[in-house]
Amino acid sequence: DMGTVVSLSGNVTENGHKGDVVLKGSGNPFLSTKDLQEAVEKIKSLGIKEITGDIIVDDSLFDTKGWQSRYSGPAYGTPSALGLEMHTIALTIEGTGRRMAIDPPNDLVRVSLNPSGKAGVRQIDDLTYEATGVSDAPIHKRFSLADPALYAGGTFRTMLKRSGIKIAGTVRHGTAPAPPPSPVGGEDVSEGRRQVRNIARVGSRDIDGLIRDTNQQSLNVAADNLLFLLGVLNYGAPGTKEKGIRAVNDFLRELGVPVTDLVVDDGSGVSEKNRVTPGQMVTFLRAAAKKPWFKAFFESLSRPGIDGRLQDFGYRSDRMRLKSGQVRDAYCFAGYVDRKNGGRTAFAFMVNGPDANAPTAGAAAVEVLKQLEQ
Repeated sequence: DMGTVVSLSGNVTENGHKGDVVLKGSGNPFLSTKDLQEAVEKIKSLGIKEITGDIIVDDSLFDTKGWQSRYSGPAYGTPSALGLEMHTIALTIEGTGRRMAIDPPNDLVRVSLNPSGKAGVRQIDDLTYEATGVSDAPIHKRFSLADPALYAGGTFRTMLKRSGIKIAGTVRHGTAPAPPPSPVGGEDVSEGRRQVRNIARVGSRDIDGLIRDTNQQSLNVAADNLLFLLGVLNYGAPGTKEKGIRAVNDFLRELGVPVTDLVVDDGSGVSEKNRVTPGQMVTFLRAAAKKPWFKAFFESLSRPGIDGRLQDFGYRSDRMRLKSGQVRDAYCFAGYVDRKNGGRTAFAFMVNGPDANAPTAGAAAVEVLKQLEQ
C-alpha cells in the first residue's frame, strides 16, 4: 500500500491547532494536489483557522542517500517516499508582462526575471529559477526535484494558506508520530502531552494500474520508487536501493533466471551499470507467462503504434506486446508476439554500441518486429 497519511500532532483549540501538520509518504509517485485537497478540506471542517507549528514531511520509509543519475531532466527525478506529480515542477511563463504559473503551486518558489539572453527558464535549485529573455510565445518547462518531499510540504502549506488557514511555522523534514489504532477517522492518542490525529489518508492506485502506467508511459520515478518499496516489503524499513536490488535478484532466481553476470543497479533501467542478456530476458518472459499474475503483466506492455509512449512508433500491431528502452549506447525491445501461424513467442532485441539509440537503430528494430509477426 503506497498511501499518504496526513495527521495533526498537537492540540486543536477553538480556532486553531497548537502543533504541527505531518505528511507521511509511502512511495506513491502519482500523488497530486487534487489528492491533498481532501486533507485541506478536513482541516477546514475542524474549524481550524491557524496552525502554530510547522508542516513536517516524513519520507523516512525510503533511504535514498547517495542516489545519483547520469541523466538530468523531468524524466529522471529522484525517488522518494513522498512527492507530487512524479517529483517534478512545471513553470509556464507567458506574455511580455511575464505572467507565471507554477505547478504544483508553492509560494516558496522564487523566479527572477532577466530580460537579456535567449528566452527560456533555468533551474538553480528546487525553489529558485531564472526566466531569461523576452518572448511573446508562452514558455513551458518542467524540471525534476532534488527533494520531492520538502517541495510537497511547501505545496501543502500553500494550499492551506490559500484556503484561509494561517501557518506560523515553516516546512521541514521529520518523523510522523505513532499513528492511532484507526488509520483515519479522527481518533486521538497521546504522545507525551501532545495528541495525534490522523485526519486524511490518500490511497494509491492498485498495483495492476500502477504497473501498466509505469510500463506504457516509461515512468522512471515510479519504477525506482517500486524498487525501494520492494526493499521495504522484503527486508524491512527503510527501503534502500541495495535492499530493492536484493529483492529483485531473489525474485529472478525463483523464476529460474540465471543471474550470473546479470547486474541490477536501479528500478528503471536507466543506469548504464545495468547488465542483462537477451537470453536472460527471454527466460524471464517465458517463466512469467506461467504465473497467475501474467495477465496483468502482459496487459501492462504496450502494443506498438497503439499504447502509451509507443503510439507514435511508426509501426502498428495489436498482436504484439512489448516494452522499449534506451540509454545513450543501448536500444532494446522485449515482449511477446502472437504469430500468424498460431502460438506466442517471447523475444528480446538489443543493440549496443556508440549511438545505438539513433533513429537507424529504431528503424532496424521495426524491421525485426515485422519479421517476428510472420
